[in-house]
Amino acid sequence: MPYVAETETLVNTTAAGEQTSSSATVLKDGSYVVVWTSAGAVMAQHFAADGKKIGSEFTVIAPARLTGSPVVTATDDGGYVVTWQTFGEAVNSIINLTRQFGADDAPKTESGIQIGSLSKVGAQVSVTSFGSQIFYSWDVGENTTRSIKGRFYDTKTGLFGAELTLAPAGGYGKSMPAVTALKDGTFVLTYSSAMEDGSGLGIYALRFRSDGTPVTTGNPASQSVTGGFRVNTTVTNNQTNPSIAALEDGGFVIVWMSGAAIMAQRYGADGNAVGGEVNIATIGSTLMPFMMKVVALKEGGFFVVWHELGKDANGAAVMGQFVDAGGRLSGASFVVNKLTAGDQYLASATQKGFDILLTWSDSTQDGDGLGVMKQVIRKQADLTDQDETITGTSSDETFVTDPGGVSAGDSINGGGGTDTIVLAAAGTMDVTLPRVFSGIERLTGSPGNDVFIVSAERLEGLQKIDGAGGNDILRMKNTGTLDLSMMELVSIEKIEGTAGNDTIVGSAGRDIIDGGAGEDGMTGGAGDDTYYVDNASDSVTEREGGGFDDIVASVSYTLLAHIERLTLSGTGDLTARGNELDNVLVGNDGKNTLTGGLGNDDLDGGKGADLMVGGQGFDRYHVDDAKDIVDEAADNGGGRDTVVSTISFSLSGPAVRGEVENLTLAGEDDLDGIGNAIRNFITGNNGENELRGLAGNDQLDGGDRGRARDILVGGAGDDFYIVYGEEDIIDERADGGEGRDSVSASCSFDFESDNIRGDVEDLFLTGAGDFIGAGNRLANDIYGNEGNNILMGRDGDDLLDGGLGNDVLIGGTGNDTYFVSDQNDIVDERDGNGTDTVESFISYSLNARSNANILGAVENLILSRSASNIDGTGNELANQITGNAASNTLTGLGGDDRLDGGGGDDRLVGGVGNDTYIVDSVGDVVSEANGLGRDLVLSSVSFSLSDATRAIGAIENLTLTGTAANGTGNALDNVLTGNDLQNVLTGLSGNDILNGGKGADVLLGGKGSDIYYVDNMADLVDETGGRKGETDTVYSSVSFDFSDPMQAAGAVENLVLTGTAVSGTGNGFDNVLTGNGMNNILSGGAGNDLLIGGLGSDTLTGGSGADTFRFDTMPNARTNVDTITDFRSGEDTVLLENAIFTSLRATGKLGKTFFAVGTDGLAKDRDDFLIYNSKTGALMYDADANGKGAAMQIAWLGKNLQVSSTDFTVI
Repeated sequence: MPYVAETETLVNTTAAGEQTSSSATVLKDGSYVVVWTSAGAVMAQHFAADGKKIGSEFTVIAPARLTGSPVVTATDDGGYVVTWQTFGEAVNSIINLTRQFGADDAPKTESGIQIGSLSKVGAQVSVTSFGSQIFYSWDVGENTTRSIKGRFYDTKTGLFGAELTLAPAGGYGKSMPAVTALKDGTFVLTYSSAMEDGSGLGIYALRFRSDGTPVTTGNPASQSVTGGFRVNTTVTNNQTNPSIAALEDGGFVIVWMSGAAIMAQRYGADGNAVGGEVNIATIGSTLMPFMMKVVALKEGGFFVVWHELGKDANGAAVMGQFVDAGGRLSGASFVVNKLTAGDQYLASATQKGFDILLTWSDSTQDGDGLGVMKQVIRKQADLTDQDETITGTSSDETFVTDPGGVSAGDSINGGGGTDTIVLAAAGTMDVTLPRVFSGIERLTGSPGNDVFIVSAERLEGLQKIDGAGGNDILRMKNTGTLDLSMMELVSIEKIEGTAGNDTIVGSAGRDIIDGGAGEDGMTGGAGDDTYYVDNASDSVTEREGGGFDDIVASVSYTLLAHIERLTLSGTGDLTARGNELDNVLVGNDGKNTLTGGLGNDDLDGGKGADLMVGGQGFDRYHVDDAKDIVDEAADNGGGRDTVVSTISFSLSGPAVRGEVENLTLAGEDDLDGIGNAIRNFITGNNGENELRGLAGNDQLDGGDRGRARDILVGGAGDDFYIVYGEEDIIDERADGGEGRDSVSASCSFDFESDNIRGDVEDLFLTGAGDFIGAGNRLANDIYGNEGNNILMGRDGDDLLDGGLGNDVLIGGTGNDTYFVSDQNDIVDERDGNGTDTVESFISYSLNARSNANILGAVENLILSRSASNIDGTGNELANQITGNAASNTLTGLGGDDRLDGGGGDDRLVGGVGNDTYIVDSVGDVVSEANGLGRDLVLSSVSFSLSDATRAIGAIENLTLTGTAANGTGNALDNVLTGNDLQNVLTGLSGNDILNGGKGADVLLGGKGSDIYYVDNMADLVDETGGRKGETDTVYSSVSFDFSDPMQAAGAVENLVLTGTAVSGTGNGFDNVLTGNGMNNILSGGAGNDLLIGGLGSDTLTGGSGADTFRFDTMPNARTNVDTITDFRSGEDTVLLENAIFTSLRATGKLGKTFFAVGTDGLAKDRDDFLIYNSKTGALMYDADANGKGAAMQIAWLGKNLQVSSTDFTVI
């Protein structure tokens, strides 16, 4: 059954939307028109007889309402009519419309003409023509009331006559009409009728004269209750979707679906059946039956086309079947479409002279949904045992033939273009026949099992061989060389050599090459190739990067370069050795030795007691025999290796040499798996397993998805258990169990259940169910899945993360952390204590008054795991609230809160309490508008407490952190603290404390009595903004001079030396200078100054003015004797602390009798407690006067001074 097929081409130009439901007709001049639906419109394209487009596609009817099922029919004046159905304006109303066009595509009617009554369902229309008349038939009504109607149309005058009832409802209704005109001027209507043939649906037919009156037909015994005769003989299935064609002999043929089969029945010109039913094809349940059409052939016989799933490489295909004039199938059914990408749907056919014009919808070719394709095929004479010649044209053509009809005397000449021979049926095609394949570029097999006999000299010019389906073989005819490197092979399952010494070079695709007997040379290409080796002298050559290749060897073999897999066949005790690649080595039923060598190898000894040596790399061993040996010690074994075993296995047993890390049990049996001293991954099978990790941080996976009960024993180390059922047992007591262990459970799981032996810390719920996860007395981390979980921490500092879903998190006692991901998550701390934290990536409030899903007292809140602008709110406790990288609003409410916005421009609202704010962006805003307490800002950027846009309300203190440069106070008493950089701190109003920290800082106190802390010689204290009457104090850990403009500006009164500072110098104001424990040098300068040396032997210089020197530390003649360099009697004063100098008793001016002046420094009577030695200038304190105790020097005042008791005051 040879035929020639042109390559299909795209009909539609517009690609947007779905192009579908095509129909075609051939006009009087040999040209043809194709119509189809597109986005609610009906479109058309005119083609010349040679297939070239005439003009552009045009609109038959615009998409006013939903349209469908267009049919185009040629008219005797050279034009055509297009008929379609559309939904009317009323509910459930379908109407059929028609429009007439001339040969030049100009419309002869302005719009669609309604040809008949409306229908609620169906309204399927069929059209035929005879002479100038067009006849329409369609079904109307609903269910049992459906009948077949008809109407005549004249191409010159339009519709005429009344609407005819061709097949009244009767029975259970009529549907699916198809009509055709016969050569004698009559026409035949066929349809499906319900409940008349003894099955569900039957096929019936009626014959009418050209005026619509019935013609008496044969088969009276088969007539229906409404006069039609039954077509189908088989009644075991529903008979549906009839199609009809007028035959060249004056008769007709009806084709229909009978269950899963396509059936046909021929009739003669007299209306009598010719022969019996013919089974065109049996296609199973994948056919969409309304896609079947029949068309008559000019030379006699007919052709059936349909759509069937799974018939080409990518899904639905258009199938065809020729039937000869005697009703016999011409060969097998075949795939019509040559392009196989995507699906092919909705096939239609019409006669085009001796050719057949086919159209269908294709899912890929127009780039946007369905497109309409067309193809012309012509039937050739069947090849017989005689010599025949078939010749193509210059176009791309397809010749379809049965392989059995091709003999050495036949000739198929493709002519020009790219031509293809397609086998219509499975069989053997000898491509070496010298005359057969001239000008043929491509060869395509059938869907069955094909054999192509080839030779090197007959492949010249052949570009592609496609097996198309089945198990196809390319077989050499003669011993020699076969080079397929320039050939495209598709769906060829095997390339076979001869019994001699062959050389076979594969194609660029995936080849299976079997050289056969002899010493063969086999070379692959770029694909994943397979080679059969049966002789030690066979050679295999593969290039680098040439796919994943396999050798199947019945002899011992070592893989050569660039080959990945080696499979031993037969039953002999063979050896297989890999190469440097990642190899797969598979043994046979004998005792094999498999050696992987370099690379990550997969070794499977098969049946028998096998020795498997992995070598270097991450190797995988398959064990199925108790005598199998896994050797990771030999051949420089290393990497992380795995044993897959169908028997119980121990990684620390005698079957393992060296260290293997992982064990997977396979099969369905109840098996045990044991690890070793290193970290193991051990996985069970579908049976009941006992898995023991021993030492190391092991992972134990029961592996049966809860179908069997497993016992998992971790041993020492941080072990990870995977369980699927609540009946699984976890044992952390045996084998020295210890470490921090975790359970991954796809079921509810409780650490305090009887199935937990020992201490396990962490739990991960997996799977898709709503589970309960419960901890124990330890600090547990418990994670939920995507379901609605209940997590309970119990005792310990627990972490609870519900994951997705609406979860309930119950912390229990301890400092617990809750991860919240949904507004419906519930945090329950009612039975807990400690300091607890919620970590949330949604806006969240710890305040139970505004958040009903928080129960109990939680202290801290962290916004995390999200880049969203979310907010956090505290409660009445002292909260720590931390934002994320986005812009957050954090509200502390009551308590002493710490608010840290994190990244982004945040708004921090403290509320009541002594709150601390962490600022890290110039866009952060701190609000204390409604708050109380003494508050602190910790800022890593310059910050001003008086900037109303960034600091709202009364905020007292500011500390600079990070790289912040400047800090400014407000009208309150501020404490401003710098960082390690050079800061400028400005107090403004209020009694401020300014501490620059490390670095050379500028400290501006402003108004008020300010305190400065200095720790750098380059620090500058600036009091130029101060007011009279204010008293400012500098605390300095370095020597400091009020009169040095590099250290002080403005009126600073007091200085206190701290740390190791040595000297302090006043200015023109009344200064108070206080030393530290060092030997200080204090200089008052002008003004009435107070100098307090403290511990150490200090040098005190009052300067001009009435100065005061204070002694209030325990005297020590060696370490604590101060020197007053400019003491002026009667002007300066010495203050003595009576808590130190206890003999001086009452405060006030020193009693006259308590003071003595002499040249020896000794007391003369019992109340000479303070003695001035005018000779040496020493000032002595004698606690018991002229008693036994010695006097102790406390100061040097200078020699020969006129000192009296009035110069001293007791304090």
